[in-house]
Amino acid sequence: MSTDLRAVIEQRIAEFENSEPNSPFSFVQARARQLHVLPLYVGWTHALAINPALEIIAFSHEDFAEPARVETDFAMRNTALVAGSRRYPELLPLWQVRPAGAKDCPDCNGTGKHPITAKPQFAAILCSCGGAGWTF
Repeated sequence: MSTDLRAVIEQRIAEFENSEPNSPFSFVQARARQLHVLPLYVGWTHALAINPALEIIAFSHEDFAEPARVETDFAMRNTALVAGSRRYPELLPLWQVRPAGAKDCPDCNGTGKHPITAKPQFAAILCSCGGAGWTF
């Protein structure tokens, strides 16, 4: 990946680390600062973030003793990048290229939007493909 994107991520991390505690990710802010990552997707107990090396990092925002790890699961990586690109459009190039051998996601038929998201109360739900529309 380009050095430019790494620099942009580093800048976004600095902005996040200096943001007010009432930000949308305030309850993960302390752990994200400790790990020097930019949160992209926050679940009930864990979050997915990106680091300056453009790795997707999974970590607990409740148990600081639980080690953070590089996320290798395809759907979880895409979930982080799709969710994150809604807030940080510069992440789009990291997930929009469909690799050779990929097939349309059977859950969303290649649209990236699960059918349940047609109901307004479920609009924020991401498909099992992470919103990419394809899988392996």
